[in-house]
Amino acid sequence: MSRDHLYRLSTFRQVLPLKGAPAARRYNGQFVFSGPDAAIEVDGTTIRGFIEGQLSHPEGQLAAMIDNYRRSILRRTRALRRDKNDTVILSGKWHHVDFGEEPRFEAHLVHVVGTGGTIETRRYRSEIFDWDNPGINDGGGFGFTLEGDPAEDPVVLQKLALQKLAKTNHYARDDLPALDGILWFPDQKIPVPIVASVFRNFEYLTAFQDEINGDALWESLLSKGDGTALSALRMRQNYLQKTLGEFRGVQVDRTLHRPRDMSLGEILSSTDAAGYWSQICTGDPEPYSVFNIPFAPPARADQVLKHVGSNQHPHLLGNSYASEWSFLGDAQTTRFRLLAVGPMPVMPQTPL
Repeated sequence: MSRDHLYRLSTFRQVLPLKGAPAARRYNGQFVFSGPDAAIEVDGTTIRGFIEGQLSHPEGQLAAMIDNYRRSILRRTRALRRDKNDTVILSGKWHHVDFGEEPRFEAHLVHVVGTGGTIETRRYRSEIFDWDNPGINDGGGFGFTLEGDPAEDPVVLQKLALQKLAKTNHYARDDLPALDGILWFPDQKIPVPIVASVFRNFEYLTAFQDEINGDALWESLLSKGDGTALSALRMRQNYLQKTLGEFRGVQVDRTLHRPRDMSLGEILSSTDAAGYWSQICTGDPEPYSVFNIPFAPPARADQVLKHVGSNQHPHLLGNSYASEWSFLGDAQTTRFRLLAVGPMPVMPQTPL
């Protein structure tokens, strides 16, 4: 039997005999992180990584992470086996939507494959990696009770997942979508399957467009990526190279257009800036900086930024435009400003 669906969370389907399923069945939900499908297979002492169902690059990001956690992977998966010859497959996502965070493997399911081909699937609740926390990842604190034919549960749960995601704050600090779907699991030990309602290319973003105030063109571009920050950045840069800028009703060359001052919205529509930086200062010597890709129209689109000329203060991060510092909140202890038209953040460029 093919194992393809065990390596790809987005195509996973668990088939169970539904005899004995109760008339009313409670499913709990756990959010699924965004990114390409990823898996780690442990067979004895051999560990292999998979991206989108294919072997990962031998010197790529996933391979490097596996090397760093090899001892922990072998030790913790040993406890998941029923027999020493079983193969363990951790299935999840390669997640990186925040430029201020390192990329990571987020496991969602554990498949234990016996030598005779038997497969036992359960939710991932181990602590193999530093970022694992079963208490936090135990579920989203929501669920639904279904009735009727249990064979129809996956279809019903898919629709419920669309509705839930459309109404959930699912963006990272840099405005990129942080969720791909919902993993549904039975509330009790009843003969119904675990259901992965995972949406490729953020299709849920347009399923309920009235409830999402995003840029339709940018959403379309994002849908061609793999759900990571690097992919989104490349999509944004490709879009800028192929389009002219527009400044107050006039078309301009994005690479040359540098007036004295512009609003953030005007910078994003008229220059070759792939994104912008937001800075917060709480009194520390160095402000906290976050890079943002304009997936959706920014909340501060009307804020004016001025050309800083030859001022190359290190806290400007090499940017050509900066807004004035302003206070956040009534306490006036935290200041905020925007920077734009400058270098991109440093991030891993190696393949997965």
